[in-house]
Amino acid sequence: MDRYITVTSTSQNPANFVSNFTDAVDFSSEYEVGLKAVFHAPLNNVTGKNNMFSIRKAQTVEHYSIPPGFYIDSCHILRAIKQELDNAVTNDASEILKANPTFKYKAGGEQAVLSLPKGVLFYVDDREPQLLHVLGFCVEAAFNEININVFAFINELISGFLYSSIVGNSIIDHKQSRLLAIVPMHSAQGYSYHEFQNPVYNSLSVHSFTQASFVFTDEQGVELPMQYDHEGIVQNPTILVLHMRLRSR
Repeated sequence: MDRYITVTSTSQNPANFVSNFTDAVDFSSEYEVGLKAVFHAPLNNVTGKNNMFSIRKAQTVEHYSIPPGFYIDSCHILRAIKQELDNAVTNDASEILKANPTFKYKAGGEQAVLSLPKGVLFYVDDREPQLLHVLGFCVEAAFNEININVFAFINELISGFLYSSIVGNSIIDHKQSRLLAIVPMHSAQGYSYHEFQNPVYNSLSVHSFTQASFVFTDEQGVELPMQYDHEGIVQNPTILVLHMRLRSR
């Protein structure tokens, strides 16, 4: 008899979570599991690897960073940069920035401008990667303001490798792995949804369980950074629909 089980990452990291069951879930040794559908939050387009930016006055350079996360468009990043610099001014944490940067729209809202006080410059060097590279500033330069068109970031698509503790071991690249499914993962605003018309089924590693763990990684095995802010409200928990069925003979 087929069964469908829905699990969620509510109040947990959407890329790495454990689902607990009040009662044990029991299956005979004849059952196998496949991923039927997945809802997931956007993949972060700003991570701990590309969230740093720099400002300079004369020979003094200061480095700042915005919070990792999914940023909808170029204006969203500019406002995050302004917030970090406003905080530095408020907390007197900068040697070179003593007044708040200014932000404004131009051309009926189609352009956004973030300007630093006179003598203070945004600074892009040859290190990789940096936040301003995301906005298109990719060569070494120094400039007093960022004047750019407001544009939405392109929806990126990568392969997400979903592993689970309830899946039996299989061999991938000569290593044992509990791979449940390979999922097309999007970096786009709101929930992304994918339904498998023909899921790949795997043997169960156990036939009675009260919890199951799930981890999304990239093809290098690095956990995927997905939008999540447990303390500040923004949450789109991962939802997985698992299909349990008897193995075909």
